[in-house]
Amino acid sequence: MNGIGAPSGPGNSGSFTSGIHLDERSVNIDVLDNTIFNNSKHGIHCNNAVGINIKGNTFFNNTDAISMMRWAATGQIKKLAIKNNISYAKTKTQTNFTYTNNAINEPTVTPFTTVLRNLGNIDSNYYSVTNPIGFYMEYYLTTGGAGVPASKAGLEGWQSMSTHDVQSRKPAKIPVSYKLNSIIGANKYTNGSFTSNI
Repeated sequence: MNGIGAPSGPGNSGSFTSGIHLDERSVNIDVLDNTIFNNSKHGIHCNNAVGINIKGNTFFNNTDAISMMRWAATGQIKKLAIKNNISYAKTKTQTNFTYTNNAINEPTVTPFTTVLRNLGNIDSNYYSVTNPIGFYMEYYLTTGGAGVPASKAGLEGWQSMSTHDVQSRKPAKIPVSYKLNSIIGANKYTNGSFTSNI
């Protein structure tokens, strides 16, 4: 919680902080039932992750709830299980899921949708719609090569492009007002109707 980074630090350390950071080629790790909030960058960030279970976590007010980055030199991201998480963006610029591929055509030319569909099993999550385009994807053709403009999508666009999150949902809308139609019997508490001194 509350990771602000090192704004006065050397180089490009800046204010990039992840609540949980699984660095280069992290393999077979469970990230279960955490609450990750108020971080200046990612809730969870993974580089070239393989066999990672991200389940039952709640993300609030992070720049990205879940972030994945693939570097060509260390292989593919695969065998992910990202399920039963809650992502709540506080602002319209925060994302639910971010994916970056730094060399999509290495070692062989691969369609972007194929790369996304091969990430693993991502499903049964709840995603905030504070940012209506909360899924952010970008890739570079080769290491050090030209970047392809990022794709931004809402939940439906992400589902269509990636075939993930088919059972995932947006939070239910809660009515902002109510109407009391009638009262059955006498109230058991003083001011039980909540009509004064609220």
